[in-house]
Amino acid sequence: TEVEVKTASRHLSADAGFRLGHELSLSRPASARLTLTPAGYDALMDASSAASEGAAAAAGYALAEDATFDAQVSTLRWPLTGKFDPSRAAVAATAKTPLLSLRDRASGQSIAIETFELKLEGRDLSKPVDIEINGRIRDSAKEEATSGDAAGRIGVSGQAADVFSPEGQLNVDGLSLRLEGGLQEIPTALLDELLGGGDMLVATLGKTTDVSVDADVQRMTGPVSLRLRSDNATANVVSQLGMDGLVLTEPLVAEVQVTRAFGKLVLGKIHPIFETAQSSERAVRF
Repeated sequence: TEVEVKTASRHLSADAGFRLGHELSLSRPASARLTLTPAGYDALMDASSAASEGAAAAAGYALAEDATFDAQVSTLRWPLTGKFDPSRAAVAATAKTPLLSLRDRASGQSIAIETFELKLEGRDLSKPVDIEINGRIRDSAKEEATSGDAAGRIGVSGQAADVFSPEGQLNVDGLSLRLEGGLQEIPTALLDELLGGGDMLVATLGKTTDVSVDADVQRMTGPVSLRLRSDNATANVVSQLGMDGLVLTEPLVAEVQVTRAFGKLVLGKIHPIFETAQSSERAVRF
């Protein structure tokens, strides 16, 4: 049996052809476009906030303008009969948006995620699924890419395994992930806005910051390493993900080069005598 799906409206359009039998598959590549409005975003965040603290935090941002999301699925195969067999399932899909502009409801500052793209490819879901995430991020949607404050880069790649349970449901609690990558040359002012640092992160780290992650988690247990590099600071976090969440397996190592801003905004809060510090022969080690 073949089924055609076509819809076109102001906010949602889709075009796909399916084959139905012992399995669900595509008769041709499928595509969809969703336009999310600021009002729609608010409704989505309100519906999600009760289920997740992360969603509640995200609700502190408003969508500044309509955002368009495009999805293309080139491969889809899903068994419909018998016991679920992930080796009979497959997916290859891409989702992207040219611009997602968010505005902090309290400060009015804007954050722009540009040319964001997520790729998933698993030709046999009994084996690891390839993941790739790319994009750019800046602290103002109105800045041009050629401006002095260039956008930071998002780049993460890896694989996900044990994605589905034997019943064919998403295996969130037993997922295995191998990820590496992170954020490069991210404007530190953006991190201050996201975390409410009040310029302390800029004073500590400098103008731009790189954050990288390396994780090898098997069924939600395994090592996770984070590395931070910036104009004025470095930090390494070596941890283990397990039943108790992330637990340090090695002492946290961080170094900060003393600058006038760091002395005034950070050291000065520890003791007034440090407020006039401008430099040091060696970085401060924590």
